[in-house]
Amino acid sequence: MEGIWLATYLLQWVLMGLLAFIVIGLMRQIGELRLRVGEEREVGIAVGSQAPLFQGEGLNGTVDPETMVGEKLLVLFVHPTCPPCKELFKSLNETFA
Repeated sequence: MEGIWLATYLLQWVLMGLLAFIVIGLMRQIGELRLRVGEEREVGIAVGSQAPLFQGEGLNGTVDPETMVGEKLLVLFVHPTCPPCKELFKSLNETFA
């Protein structure tokens, strides 16, 4: 009976070491991702600045910022098969249409 307790005790410590190894690895990955996201946040268009020229598909057809001078424009870049994005578009269409 004493051998079983010793084996389970050792197994517990092995599993704890494995868990600690996994947690440290995940923390390292999260740190690297935060650095990448931090770098990307600094690059881009400043809030309130004029949008660059582009064309795209909107809720009501093609969007061209040149024809929308003086109007407010919300630009979302999403994947067309994203289910939460489809729900967001429905609610935006109901709210602003």
